[in-house]
Parts: sequence; C-alpha cells; structure tokens
Amino acid sequence: MMAATRWRTLSNCWFLLVSNMETTIFTSVPQIRMAFVKMPTMESVHNLITKARGEERMTFKGAKISFHALGFDNPSSPYGFYTLLMRLMNFHVTDDGSSLVYIDNISLSESKDLRETLKKIGCVKNFLPLLNKLFIEFESVYDADRLGVWYSLLKKPPGHILHREKTPISSCTSPSPKLPEQALPDSTEAVTWATVPSIKSGIPQGSAAPFWIPLKSSPYLFPTISPWFNIPGRDIGNHSKKLLKVKNFGSNIIMLTGLQESFYTHQNVAQLVWQYFPEPGIQTLYYNIIVLPLQRRAFVFFPDWTACSNFVQDHVSKPISLNGNALSVHFVTEPMSLEFSEEMLYKTAMKLCNARVSEMEALEERLLCVEINEAAVHVTQIVLDVVASIAPFVSFLMLGNRNPKTEPPTCEMAENDSKLVLHSSSDLPDVAMNEEGEKPGVEMDKDMGLCS
Repeated sequence: MMAATRWRTLSNCWFLLVSNMETTIFTSVPQIRMAFVKMPTMESVHNLITKARGEERMTFKGAKISFHALGFDNPSSPYGFYTLLMRLMNFHVTDDGSSLVYIDNISLSESKDLRETLKKIGCVKNFLPLLNKLFIEFESVYDADRLGVWYSLLKKPPGHILHREKTPISSCTSPSPKLPEQALPDSTEAVTWATVPSIKSGIPQGSAAPFWIPLKSSPYLFPTISPWFNIPGRDIGNHSKKLLKVKNFGSNIIMLTGLQESFYTHQNVAQLVWQYFPEPGIQTLYYNIIVLPLQRRAFVFFPDWTACSNFVQDHVSKPISLNGNALSVHFVTEPMSLEFSEEMLYKTAMKLCNARVSEMEALEERLLCVEINEAAVHVTQIVLDVVASIAPFVSFLMLGNRNPKTEPPTCEMAENDSKLVLHSSSDLPDVAMNEEGEKPGVEMDKDMGLCS
C-alpha cells in the first residue's frame, strides 16, 4: 500500500476527529494498524486522550494503542475523508468526487474479488480498502461510469452499497461511453440479457449529463456522465430536407432530448405536441407520450406522418423549449410499436433503458405502480427502499408523472401475490421530508387502472 513506510512509526495509532458523518469508525490502511474515529465534541476528544495517557493504557486486541487529535479541517463526507487520508500520505486529490466511488459494508473477500474485476474494467487510479469500506478513484469521470454499469448487469445484487461521491454534470452533449465492453460482467455473473448499448450514430444533440442507471439494490440509482441506454434516434437539427429522407422509414415517432433534471411534468411535455393530435385524450396522454426522466428524454408517437412532419417543420422554424430550456428533436428510425396497456408500455420502455425485459406471463399481476408527488432522486431511492422492505422486486422503471403532481416508479415484483401495505406518506422515514418539512405524497396499487 502506498506511503506505508511514512506511517510505520505511527502503528497502533487512533486519530480522533470531530465530524457529523454517520459512520463512527473508519479504519485506514489496515496493514499498518491505524484507525480514524469520529467524536461528537472536542470535550470528548480531550477526555479520551486524557484517559488513554493515564496509568491504565488502553489496549485493542491485546495491543496498546495511542490517540492523537487531527490538526486538519474535519471531513463531513466520505469524499472529504478520502481527501484527508490522501493528504496525510502526501498525495493531492485533484478530482472533485465525480471519479470517486465509495463502497460501504463490503467484506474483505468481496473487496479482493472486486480488485480483480477492476483489472478488466480498467483505468483505476487508486484502490484504497478500509476495514469494511472501499474507495476507488478512477482516472476520469468517464471511467467511473463503467463500475456502475457493471453492478447494474449483475445477476445477483451485492450485499454492499455503492455510491458515486459526486453526480457528474455536463453543460453540452455528453460523449459516448468509454470502453463500454469492459463494463460487462463475466457470463457466470451477468444476467442473461446483459449487453451494453450500441450507439451507431453518436450521441444525439442535447443529451447532457447527469443520467441515471438502475441498480438492483440500495441505493438503486447510479449517476453517469455518458448515456448507457439504447438510442434509436437520428438528429434533425435545422435541416428540414431530412424530412423527405426520413419519410421513407415510415416512422411517426420523435425523440426529444435535453429535458431538465426536474421541475417539469408529463403534462408539460404533452403540451408541446398536443395540437398535433386531432382528438387527444387520456389514452394519448398515457401511451402516445413516454417521458423517461432518468434519461432526460421523451418519446412521442404521432398519429400519422403528416402530424409528425408538421411538428418537425414548426420546430425548424421556431425551436421548441420547456421552461426556457431548449430541446432537441430526433426522428426514431427503428421499429417501435405503440401499445395501449401498462405491461406493454413497461416492456417497450425497459428496452429503451437497456434493462431487463420480462416474460409477459403474469406480468400484469406483478407490476406495482408507486406514485409520488416529488420528482427527486433521493425520494425515489427512499420509496424503493420501503418497497423492498415489504416485498422483493426484480426491476423498476421511472416514468414521467402522468397523473397531476405525481411521478410513478413502476416496480416489477418477484411474485404476483406480494402483499404491500405502504399506503401513505406517513410510512416514509423522516429523511424523505422536503425543505418545508413535508413528506412527499405516496400511493401504491397493483390495479393498473389506478396507476394510469
């Protein structure tokens, strides 16, 4: 382990720091027997050091230990703790956290196995194991994506928890995934359908990070800088001449990219295209328009080519925007069927997400719609934790909010007789509260009619 020689004279030292981090003890570089302990107050630090220097020296596992108070600014996050450790070892961290992955509750054997896996994933700058935690710093923000994708394709979810220390953000169109094939798990560990998306014509204009990919266990979502989902689109830009060329594909489907991370509704997107439907109604709203907020894009199934081309021509002359945010428009030239049922909508959207597509048998009985009125990633994660505590689910899909003021994740339950008892926001933990001290409204039902 790097810089071990510098610490040799400080073996069996416990460093004390005052911090509001949830974790009580971090053990750094176990080979040299050092620990960092969070203390609630400076007074508690003083009392512990005084006691340790008394007649009865404190021991741990039969070895005498000494305590030292850190003379640095105390960290308030895992990223802060990592930079502190590296600074103590004379290594300067230049990354802002976007290339750093922190893993909690990982066993020694899992850590060793993951170290071997990372040789395939590649581009690891630093691998820093702690007692039951692990920091992995990648060479770039693009390389860190692959670890999250690798976890999302595992057949069996791990027992540990994966966190990217900072959500990556881009102000322009994101680049294609870097070395995507290296994100695939071995065939013995991967789900049967495991693939990485093939992006033949590049990333569509307006596709800017962050994006989110689903995980099978908490925290359920992993942010990425590149889009790791299927993109069946073709740029239109400002070239109306492409209309004639694209007409030959016989597609009436448009993909919109550049949606905001939040602060918009399904109805806001629908209003952009509503006038091009001769008889718009509930069915049009629910099934002709698909909003995928975690991918910051939407799909519109127009009734015919005339309506589709009229929309595009109007966009060319006056580009559309949502809440002042310019959107990009793309033709979908690959076959996509329009179905008017929740289970078929789920299947279509899951294919777009490059995620698991279930067998259709009994799918309707296994789909659970969870409606929440706050489009926030952390609220979605909390709700999924609550669902998982009641009954296991095999996958989930986040859609735009088709009902007013709600955003529904649809969960595919493992069994069709799952008993779900979460009926209101009162069952949510307090950490789900917003700035006003209110919990998001929550409704669950396995009746698809109530979810639509």
